[in-house]
Amino acid sequence: MKMNFISEEMINDIIDAISDNEEEYEKRMLEFSEAQPFLLSFLLSEGFQVLDEQEKSLLFYLAMIIYFSITQEHEEPDTIELIDIQRTDEENWTLVDAKKFKTLKEIADYFFEDYEQEDLLAFVEDALGEDEEYEVSKIGRNVIFVSMKSFIDVLHVSIPTIEG
Repeated sequence: MKMNFISEEMINDIIDAISDNEEEYEKRMLEFSEAQPFLLSFLLSEGFQVLDEQEKSLLFYLAMIIYFSITQEHEEPDTIELIDIQRTDEENWTLVDAKKFKTLKEIADYFFEDYEQEDLLAFVEDALGEDEEYEVSKIGRNVIFVSMKSFIDVLHVSIPTIEG
């Protein structure tokens, strides 16, 4: 199964629909939590306790943008099991640890190579960049980036394809 490429324009359409509209964001969060309860459980898991409240909010925001960018282009994926996202995340962290990467740039450069959903990953990296209002901690940047890559990976392989 292959997911179509999700472009920056598709991502921006979802950002425009969700950002600065709390009612729409809450509606989408409810849709997501009902459709993907295990992905939500993953985002709420203890591995994210290292994040502060603003970083956790950013994590959820990025997950919503990614999820709805994908589902605007594709049929809703089957419910992803918790074990699948955990396994994917563990595999990504194993690579990061094995390579002894310390910075977001090192991690991102490695994962960008030949990555099929480059615009989604670039969206995450850009969101973790410098912000005048709030700076994400070094550990927060790494945790959010790798977990969102895992999120994209697991959705990428779960999208139903239509045989034609």
